[in-house]
Amino acid sequence: SLTVAGRPAFDDGVTMSAAALLGGPRSLLEDIPIRRSLELWAATRPGWDGQEAARLMEVFEVPLRTRPSRLSLGQRSALEAVVALACHCPVLLLDEIHLGMDVVVRRRFWDELLATYLRERPTVVISSHQVDEIEDLLEDVVVLHRGRLVAAGTADELRAAHSRPGQGLASLSETLIDITEGDLS
Repeated sequence: SLTVAGRPAFDDGVTMSAAALLGGPRSLLEDIPIRRSLELWAATRPGWDGQEAARLMEVFEVPLRTRPSRLSLGQRSALEAVVALACHCPVLLLDEIHLGMDVVVRRRFWDELLATYLRERPTVVISSHQVDEIEDLLEDVVVLHRGRLVAAGTADELRAAHSRPGQGLASLSETLIDITEGDLS
């Protein structure tokens, strides 16, 4: 379950407007102009910053004059990143949001997300299969395998627990492989 300020999330419009879930198939309206999707986000998120959205559209190289259905996977991901950062929600749920972004835009996104985190301290939940890329951004890690919680803790605790003597600190990828291979029964 997810709570925001002690209240169940998504049960009412107040807590729903405090969170942004992006990276999934339903975060944008496919066949209406991007401008209209941004207007909808602005109307439903009290912290929305239109100037920030416009700036990020340029930084992430997203064309404004089209529809989400006409964007490449990387452009679509970049548009979702714009929405995530411009909504200034206290809870950001980002599901594989960086997929398809080219290396330059991806780096810009991670830099912008980190700057937002340092400035505003939102709760950021990142779901990703590309752990090597985001490993340095993570404080806490939750590992789900076959629909079950199999590990949770700080990134450093999990890495240390799955490190081999004399081989240095394990990467999170090595840690996840160790955790999930041990759970194959």
